[in-house]
Amino acid sequence: LELIKNKTFSFELYLEVIQAKTAELFGAAAKSAAVVANRSASEANILYEFAFNLGLAFQIIDDILDYSLESKNLGKNIGDDFYEQKITLPVILLYNNSSDNEKLELENIFNSEEATRDKLNYVLTELEHKDILKQCFNYAKNHIDKALNLLNNFPECKSREILKNICHITINRSF
Repeated sequence: LELIKNKTFSFELYLEVIQAKTAELFGAAAKSAAVVANRSASEANILYEFAFNLGLAFQIIDDILDYSLESKNLGKNIGDDFYEQKITLPVILLYNNSSDNEKLELENIFNSEEATRDKLNYVLTELEHKDILKQCFNYAKNHIDKALNLLNNFPECKSREILKNICHITINRSF
């Protein structure tokens, strides 16, 4: 909520927010389950790191879907974050891949009093033109890969397979 007022295009602040908002929640849930199940501290910490990375990927995919035209076909409203003037990873990467004039335009859009459909269309066009959503997906995929690698610390079993499937569902979700 602080960043909504701040209107910063900072990748570091974005990561800080999604770590606190989503990744910590996922991590704490996984670690708590390990503790309740009387698993070792090492296993609990690995599960925390697994879920932390899963949470980062989950949030990044959610932010991608907010600007994805495919979401429209699946009943998700395009641009909810935009209309709330949230600066998420797609907007940050767009800003970082823009000329000075384009950066100024984005600053004006996100600092204006009203988020309009025309402004959203401008952002959607630029995101598509610069292939930004694919860049965002690569960030999410990197975190899923880290999560999957952490699962290699556990023997093959049904639970491990379920966690792997959750990773695949997260990275491939469209809603």
